[in-house]
Amino acid sequence: MKYLLIALSVMVILFAGEAIVYLYDNSPIKDFTMVVTSIDSNGNTVIETTTTTERIREVPAPSGTQIVSVHYLTHNDKNVTETIIFIRNLEDNTSKVVRMSGDAYHAITSDPSWLGERHFIFYSYCGTGCQGIVLLNTVTGQMKDGVISYLSKGFVDSDQTHLKDWNDQVFIMDGLMGAVSTKIDNDNKIYLIFSSSNSNENESSTTTYRYIFDEQTTLLTEIN
Repeated sequence: MKYLLIALSVMVILFAGEAIVYLYDNSPIKDFTMVVTSIDSNGNTVIETTTTTERIREVPAPSGTQIVSVHYLTHNDKNVTETIIFIRNLEDNTSKVVRMSGDAYHAITSDPSWLGERHFIFYSYCGTGCQGIVLLNTVTGQMKDGVISYLSKGFVDSDQTHLKDWNDQVFIMDGLMGAVSTKIDNDNKIYLIFSSSNSNENESSTTTYRYIFDEQTTLLTEIN
């Protein structure tokens, strides 16, 4: 975690207008060198230099009034990746940090996806056979953890995906989960959508599971 404060100061420079090259996925990529100064147990000054690659992924909210900006910082010689999430308010031109992580167990493993105007979700580290799914409130900064787990044939009669949401509700889906998406319809209903695939010796099929998300309670309601 000792790189975070230095990384933040570097990113202020980036925001000030330093040139950034955009790759095919519209994520800015920049390499820079950071010098880290520390004191060892003997009171000696230790200076370390690390080369860091920064990737920035920005996703606007449905209304376009704010943007979630995720900075992925990979310290190449340390083989360590840190992530810092900013919320940028385009109406008053302010930014705030809502999450920082610097180890594998708190790593952000996907780009964010807005779930309404005050929340977004992203994947996080979980372990073998599961996937963490985090809900973050952009107003309060509160984060709630959910878990997606996978059960293959042999453990159950057929492949299944289990979703334990942020309120400990459990939903069971047939098949193994593929794509996850979010949507707001014309009535301002917010949907979390899973597509799962199931196959046997004769055929394969895809099933879509939809859940309405309540921004006030953060509860999910299955509508299939």
